Amino acid sequence: MKKTPQQLLLGIRLDAGSTAANFYVSDANAQLYHCLFDSEPREQFVYLWAGEPAGRTHLLQALCHRLHDTNGGERGARLDPREGAEGRAEEGGAIYIPLKEREHFTPAILEGIESLSLVCLDDIDSVAGDGDWERALFSTLNRARECQTTLVVTADSPPAGLPMQLADLRSRLQWGMVFQVHGPSDEDRKTILQLQAVSRGFELDDAVSDYILQRSDRSLTVLADVLKRLDTRSLQDKRRVTRPLVKDVMGW
Repeated sequence: MKKTPQQLLLGIRLDAGSTAANFYVSDANAQLYHCLFDSEPREQFVYLWAGEPAGRTHLLQALCHRLHDTNGGERGARLDPREGAEGRAEEGGAIYIPLKEREHFTPAILEGIESLSLVCLDDIDSVAGDGDWERALFSTLNRARECQTTLVVTADSPPAGLPMQLADLRSRLQWGMVFQVHGPSDEDRKTILQLQAVSRGFELDDAVSDYILQRSDRSLTVLADVLKRLDTRSLQDKRRVTRPLVKDVMGW
């Protein structure tokens, strides 16, 4: 039986909090959210881009979570990308590949992934200009299309703006649905902060949320890290997340 990859042996797992339910859907992102999670039949190729942190990785991991939950699969299934075609998991699953971390693996990680139901490639702009990776990505797009595999990719600019050297690859990247992932407004950030806190099992009142947003870098990635640190300390000390605790943990 043909073997296929499912997850990476890189110390990388799907973030438990990166689910569809935990993604705050602003009006600007409603159409792309519907396309990814509600439309039937699902679009075969979707290209998501944003010039700033806006939840692209969250969306990819949420898609993988949903497929694993639907199939009753184990999220922890892994693949050592150095093994190439070896060490594959059974077909029908999903794989999330963070291309920014490609120093840990080779283009061989893409071999055979068209046998999966879902392939999510994060930050494809990071391989622009690398001939081996561009050719591997081009081949993957073609095989996925032939096999009706759902392929979702992210980048920091629209397809036409990517500095890909392979002309055929630039062309292929434009045949699917293209969406800009819009970053959150200040009010959205507050809502997102509070929703993600609830998903971790604690609450942030308005005063604490405002305190964090006034002092922290406001990117979603940094805010998620702040919540992780607060959650850890709160559990260790068995304390509620209050302004004094935030000040103590973050050194503000």
